Amino acid sequence: MSSRWLKFSNNAINSAFIKWIDISPEKFVIHLTREAHNGSIILGSGYIESENHNFTVSAKESPSGYEKVKKWIEEQP
Repeated sequence: MSSRWLKFSNNAINSAFIKWIDISPEKFVIHLTREAHNGSIILGSGYIESENHNFTVSAKESPSGYEKVKKWIEEQP
């Protein structure tokens, strides 16, 4: 069973907030959801927007972090 958290040297990501992951041979770009939304609605019309946050894990800059994400992805069903 895989962990709910991806732990790195200076932070951790709760996997429940991962929206998608861009996978390439040299890096992973983890796109996270955000619980807060901005916008306004007046008389039934308006807009709502959400800001996406990205977290990049590079094989060159963070080999151990890259291997952790790679292993975590491989464990997913």
